[in-house]
Amino acid sequence: MNNKIISFSRYILVTIPLVTQAASPTDWSYAGDSGPAHWGELSPSFVLCSRGQHQSPIEIRQFTPRRMPALSMQYRSTPLQITHDGHTVRVTYPRGSFLKIGTQRYELMEFLFHTPGEHVVNGRRGEMEIQLLHRDGAGKLGILAIPVVAGRRFNAMLQRLGEYLPAQPGESHYYRRVGIKPSFLLPSDRSYFRYEGSLTTPPCSEGVTWFVMGSPLEASPQQLAAFQSLLGNNARPIQDLHNRAVWADPR
Repeated sequence: MNNKIISFSRYILVTIPLVTQAASPTDWSYAGDSGPAHWGELSPSFVLCSRGQHQSPIEIRQFTPRRMPALSMQYRSTPLQITHDGHTVRVTYPRGSFLKIGTQRYELMEFLFHTPGEHVVNGRRGEMEIQLLHRDGAGKLGILAIPVVAGRRFNAMLQRLGEYLPAQPGESHYYRRVGIKPSFLLPSDRSYFRYEGSLTTPPCSEGVTWFVMGSPLEASPQQLAAFQSLLGNNARPIQDLHNRAVWADPR
């Protein structure tokens, strides 16, 4: 991939109305009286945030060995449609891109960012986590989590996204000539952990299958700083595993 970032003047910017998932019935945040410790108290529809037994994120320290199919990403290139919803930055994806795991096929809907990372893998929390949200034919969510750590490597796709982050909550833009492809945000090692969990934001709905990459993506501190300065701390604290299994293929 060409790492050169072409100047803003050569792109077409289209400002579009803010389009997000269904609005929450009440305000919530990552701090204070409306922060994660109180989400379950803010609305009856948020009750799983405090009472759920299959909540996310988790700390992954041990796993149950299990033969699992390889991840197959069939993601197309598409123009950038990016939104700041007040809690995170979301990149909306058109139909036609898929994650396949054996015979299971999940369509990519969007991807978003958390700083710092939400999952802890082998004692390490990334400076950021990219979460790719997918939905299968039955409507079940499958989320691919990519830890991102600071290092010496430069990631051209992350750089491109960082150049076009919406500065204010409520901003949503469509850049017709800014191409993106999330395949370039994946680490070369495609090993992963799998477990059953939930959304990490209210209403904390359960029944979500998580695929957490075992190796992180590396990016420069400067690239990560663009997201950190905009998002601040938008990571939910680690949740109890309870009796859930975490699977990984030891091959």
